[in-house]
Amino acid sequence: MSRTIQPTKERTTNPPNTTFRAICEMKTTNDELKYHAVKVIQVLDDSVVYKQSKLSHFKMEELRQQQIGIDVFINCIDGTIGAHKVVLMSSCHYFEKMLTTDMSEKKSGEINFTIFTKSAMEIIVQYLYTAQLPNLTKDDDLLTELISSCHLMQIRDLLDHCWNRLTDDVTMETFPKLWTVATKFDLYQRDCNLLSFLRNNVELFANNENIQLLTEAEMALFIECVNDSSTSTRHNVIAKCIFNWKCDKKCREAPAVRLFKKIRVDHLDEETVYQLLELNHNGKNKTVQDVMIGAVIARFYERLNAFNPAIDGDDING
Repeated sequence: MSRTIQPTKERTTNPPNTTFRAICEMKTTNDELKYHAVKVIQVLDDSVVYKQSKLSHFKMEELRQQQIGIDVFINCIDGTIGAHKVVLMSSCHYFEKMLTTDMSEKKSGEINFTIFTKSAMEIIVQYLYTAQLPNLTKDDDLLTELISSCHLMQIRDLLDHCWNRLTDDVTMETFPKLWTVATKFDLYQRDCNLLSFLRNNVELFANNENIQLLTEAEMALFIECVNDSSTSTRHNVIAKCIFNWKCDKKCREAPAVRLFKKIRVDHLDEETVYQLLELNHNGKNKTVQDVMIGAVIARFYERLNAFNPAIDGDDING
C-alpha cells in the first residue's frame, strides 16, 4: 500500500528561462525588470544548450503519447496515464522521492492517486514533460483540483498559474469558495486578485450574506487580511462583517466573541456600537436580561442623539 509523501523543500528543475517568462507575464509596473527579462529570454532561446533541452523535453512527450518506453503507470479515479520514471523524477522531487526510496511505487511501477481525475493528472504530467504552462479553461472544479494536486507535489509554477486563472474574475458570489481554497492552501499571502478584491470591497461584505458561508477559521483569516489599519473606520467595518457573519445563529455566538478579540473594540465609534446593539437585540423580551438590554439600547441612543442631534433614529436603523 502506498505511503504518504511528506512535502519537501521545493526544487526548481524547469528550463532556465521559465522564471524570466514568469516575470514578463506578471502584472507589474516595473518596465525595466520586464525589459531585461525579455533580453535574457532571447539569449536563452538562442542558446544551443537550451534548444537541445527543449527538443529533448518535447521528444520525451512525443514518446509518452505513443506509449513507447513507458515504465510507470499513474492510476487516477477514472483512468490510467503511462509515463517515464526518469522524466517524472527529474522534473518533480515528489516523484523522485517516491520512485527512488523503498516504497511500493518503486517496486510495482504503479502510482495510485485515487482522489485525482485523469484530466487533471494529464495536465500535470504534460507540464512535467514540456515545462510549458498550459492554456487553461475557466473550469473552477478542474482548477481547484489542479491546485490541490500541485500543492501536494510542490509544483509551484503550475500551482500559481492555476491560481491566477481561477481568480482572474472575482465576484461577491464566487468569493466564499475562492477564499476557502486560499485558506486551505495558504494562497492568501500572495498578491493576487482575490486579496485585492477583498480589500477593495470589504465594506460590501458587511451587508452581503455570502460572508455567512465562511467558517470561523476562514473568517479569522478574512479579518487578518483587512485589519491593516489603526483607523476606527476599518474597525467599524470589520465589526459589522462579524455581526453579519454571526447573523442569528446561536452556534456562532462564541466564535463571534473570539473574532471580536482580533480587533480593537475600543476603537468603534458610538454610532456603530448602537447599530450593532440593535442588530444583536431581537426585541423579544423572553428573559429579564432581554428587558435590561432593551433599556440599555434605548438609553444609549438617547445619549448618542444628545451628542449628535443631526442623527435620526430612522437613519440609524435603516
